[in-house]
Amino acid sequence: MAIEYGDGTDSNVGRIIQVVNFRKGDHASATINGSSSGSSDWNYTGFSPAITPLVADSKILMTGHLSIGGDEVVIYIEVMVNGSKVDGGPNGDVNGSRRTVHTASSMGFDRNPTTVAVNYVFTPGTTSTQTYNFRFNHDSSINRTFYINRGRNSDNNLRQGDSISHITLMEIAV
Repeated sequence: MAIEYGDGTDSNVGRIIQVVNFRKGDHASATINGSSSGSSDWNYTGFSPAITPLVADSKILMTGHLSIGGDEVVIYIEVMVNGSKVDGGPNGDVNGSRRTVHTASSMGFDRNPTTVAVNYVFTPGTTSTQTYNFRFNHDSSINRTFYINRGRNSDNNLRQGDSISHITLMEIAV
């Protein structure tokens, strides 16, 4: 599908074709089991931004942040594309026994969540809908609980912060 802009320019390269914004304001939580060899995963699908590219050779820019609280531990965040994890690309390259993740963050402040940036440029190569979600795991041998958009302390007072997570997907012409 050709995109016509009608402004007299010859190049569409770099133009934003569409923008889709996703906001999550409610809370979610899960306890992720620990083990001596790592942990189980929380494949969180309650916040799954999606975009249907209009042009097969366009790029999709994902930008935004996740607000995450939880027990004192390092949390690893993986980007999932259409339900699958892709090593390389939005997650780290394979390097021995190391985890291949998009990013990691230390958890532990009990009142407010930590903001974790999520940014990547995807090349889907298709006009099929691209759905993204996030999978979490940790580095502890014991079970750990994590929260989306709040800290681990559940007191209802002005010292606790409720936040949002948001992702913007932009289709960009190449």
